[in-house]
Amino acid sequence: MISLLPKKIFQSTKAPDYKLSLDLYLDSDTIYLKGLDDDERACASDSVLRGVLNVNVDHSYLLVESLKVRFVGKASDNHYYQDSQGKKLLKPVLTELINDTYEYDAKTLLKGTYNFPFQFLIDPKLPESIQFLYGSRNYYVEVEIKYSNQEVEILAHRDITIVRCPLANSPKYTEPIDARGCWRDLVPYDISIGSKIVLVDKPFGLNVNVYPQLKSPGSTATLKYIRIYLIQKIKCPQSVEDMSHTESLLDTQYYVITHKSCLNKVESFHPNEDGSINESLKITIPSVCQQFKVLPYNSNIGSHYSDHGDTSEPFTERAFKLSHYMQVAMGFDLHQSDAYSTEFKELTFKGKIHLVNPKIESNAPPPAYDSSEFNYSTKITREKSLSWLYTNGRLDMEQPPSYQKLVRLCNS
Repeated sequence: MISLLPKKIFQSTKAPDYKLSLDLYLDSDTIYLKGLDDDERACASDSVLRGVLNVNVDHSYLLVESLKVRFVGKASDNHYYQDSQGKKLLKPVLTELINDTYEYDAKTLLKGTYNFPFQFLIDPKLPESIQFLYGSRNYYVEVEIKYSNQEVEILAHRDITIVRCPLANSPKYTEPIDARGCWRDLVPYDISIGSKIVLVDKPFGLNVNVYPQLKSPGSTATLKYIRIYLIQKIKCPQSVEDMSHTESLLDTQYYVITHKSCLNKVESFHPNEDGSINESLKITIPSVCQQFKVLPYNSNIGSHYSDHGDTSEPFTERAFKLSHYMQVAMGFDLHQSDAYSTEFKELTFKGKIHLVNPKIESNAPPPAYDSSEFNYSTKITREKSLSWLYTNGRLDMEQPPSYQKLVRLCNS
């Protein structure tokens, strides 16, 4: 049996004339949306935001003409424009993502307390919450009330955070990143990451293997270092048209901002007897890297449409895009027997990852082979296995009586 345990996430406000007060209760102010790409979101079910609005009437009676509870989502994208002097300017472009409303019938309320439950179904195609220099995605619940010929008042407002997470059975959990090759037909190598899904502030495994050199006449290579980088790429819409021509947004190009941070480096090695080098690294992506903030954002697919305004144009065609990559750089000293100098060369590999919020770790299945040693638990309890039913649910573990026990009870 699943029983609901309401959380005390609420906001209490009083009307200016003190004739009524509102208590807004929510089961949670964080919503988890499933799916990292088109295919996953098509399979994902809607998330649910539940709540109760308590209206406390302190007057003998009130005629409530209008009572609405809204779930609202708004997007802001800073577009780059180039003026006549070649300077790049930023102009915010606002879009309404969602505006769902619960509207209750007009009625006369006597002195007392009244409960108005509500529930919103949240589409998994909505982008997750984010706030940074080049744009934002914000959500909130607000209560709007009009009574006794008063002007419309917004008496309650609560911010909602939407977090993106993979499906519980997402193939990306066990889909590794693997690169194999032979540098200059001389040095075989293998680079692997156990999963394309990486949690912020949580360690994951990255393996770099350099195998014995192949026989090459007159050439030898020495590995000098291995460096691991996080690359965060932000693509901001831009237009070369004048800012007054809004129709230029329909043909949008992008201005790319790239952030790069070194997460780990190895400069001393201990080769095996056969000359191979095996480095199993423990990498953690922090929420803040050097001079930039890490933004776990995965809503870059082109299927978001605004329900308000021109729906013929995909929302993401005019929105910023965020992507993340792991880059492995290996530096070699290349020696030629017919030359007295040493030539330095660098081999780089870049693989795309899905960077997600660490809050979803408890819903993750067992990790891939080379990351299972890093603070993950493969033990799944009965309570966790049913956590998808309701985020605030409680599982009643009491079992029904056995047949023998029922017989003894009947005979007694």
